[in-house]
Amino acid sequence: MTDLQTTIRSAEGPTRRPGRSFLAALAAVLWLGGCDNASAPDVSGTAAPPPETAAVPPDNTLTLTEEAMSAGGIRVEAARAEGRAGYFETPAVLRVDETRTARIGSIVEGIVSEVAVQVGSRVPKGALLASIHSHLVHEAWAGYRRALAERRRATTELAFATDAEGRALRLLATKAVSQQEAERARTDRAAAEQTLVIAESEVLRALDELDHLGIMTEDIDLNNPRETIPITAPLGGVVLDRLVTEGTGITPGTLLFVISDLSRLWAVAEIDETRLPALAVGRTVELTVPAYPQRTFSARIVAIGDVVDPDTRRVTARIEVDNRDGALKPQMYAAVRVQTTDEADIVLVPASAVQKLDQQTVVFVEQQPGRFSRRAIVPGSEREGFVEVVDGLQANERVATAGTFLIKSKFLERGQAE
Repeated sequence: MTDLQTTIRSAEGPTRRPGRSFLAALAAVLWLGGCDNASAPDVSGTAAPPPETAAVPPDNTLTLTEEAMSAGGIRVEAARAEGRAGYFETPAVLRVDETRTARIGSIVEGIVSEVAVQVGSRVPKGALLASIHSHLVHEAWAGYRRALAERRRATTELAFATDAEGRALRLLATKAVSQQEAERARTDRAAAEQTLVIAESEVLRALDELDHLGIMTEDIDLNNPRETIPITAPLGGVVLDRLVTEGTGITPGTLLFVISDLSRLWAVAEIDETRLPALAVGRTVELTVPAYPQRTFSARIVAIGDVVDPDTRRVTARIEVDNRDGALKPQMYAAVRVQTTDEADIVLVPASAVQKLDQQTVVFVEQQPGRFSRRAIVPGSEREGFVEVVDGLQANERVATAGTFLIKSKFLERGQAE
């Protein structure tokens, strides 16, 4: 007999009519049975399906709807392969040749009394640039005059001592003077010679002082002495800068003029480190400038930097270019073309396809319509709106070439960039 039957019978009264106790017991049993059914395991052999979860796209990919791509102006093109033209180009800036440039400063304290040139003046070597009035000039002239006077006195004394010695020797021959007196005359003549030597050295020292101040020996005229210090050009060239005017007070070291021989210039180029095998000191390269698009200038690599810039991954190269006709100007932008011996094709993408993301240079590769992955690349040189991809991308892979900033912003919104 089941527990349910026992419970029901015990609840029956003498008239067998169901009472309140019976109904309460029945309700309790039914409630307990319902609880057992709720907690009982499923024995049908069929497992309940797990709750459905949303698919999480990989960190490196992004999916856009067709409407979003159209609104964002996103365009996709295939990376193209191109046979190497046998050269690569890199930008450069023209500079003055520092070995043919003079920065002329003052060596004395004084006042600029005359300026003889202007910026742009072409001057030969030795040309007068300016004159400086300084107390040192007067002191130098006074020293020179004293030295000349001392030399004249020493010359006269030597002549007198020489005559005295000759006379003493003649008298000694006739026993008119003693040997001691003759020796004294000889000693006086030797002392006079030494005095003249010292006087000559003082004259030379005074001349050196005048020469140091720019007053050359051949220009010395005691009757009309130069009262100012001339500043002259140490080389022929063009006056690129004039930093003083008449009346300017100067001190030793004050920069006055910058002159450069522009018949030869330097082109300073920043070249990608991947191109180092193509560089060599002495190698001939070609140079073009926007001012003369149809003209090519011959140039030569004269120095290659020893350090790679940690930010740009580029090396500085100094290139010497002939400019005897004066067509090129310092600070012009230029393009340097370097011949290479590479034979493999290069991969090119439009410059608009390249973005900076998470401290990497990347392109956005289309995996399937509307689905993009970001791909880190190693960029090479850029020319005519295209960037060479040295590593990280194969030819014919499809990349976003327009609207790439929108794709980049979507990656940033997802927190994929630092």
